[in-house]
Amino acid sequence: AYYSVQLMQTRGWRSAEVVSSRSHLPRASLIFSRFPVEYAMHGADDAPEAGWLYSGAAYLSEIRNTDRIRLFGFNRNPHLP
Repeated sequence: AYYSVQLMQTRGWRSAEVVSSRSHLPRASLIFSRFPVEYAMHGADDAPEAGWLYSGAAYLSEIRNTDRIRLFGFNRNPHLP
């Protein structure tokens, strides 16, 4: 997000279409909400060969990470405003 927004600002762009795995969208939205750009999130399908176990593990991991951010905020990071 940080480098994307830097690139957008140098070109005068104000909005982005963000494509990521469906499981990552809530956390990606939290990250992009910290930046002064408009954005829309779009979920990409998991690869069929990933299987339900991988997809389930990805969702559980993202739920845990997103909830941690919602409860405790972001860790100090030079790439987040």
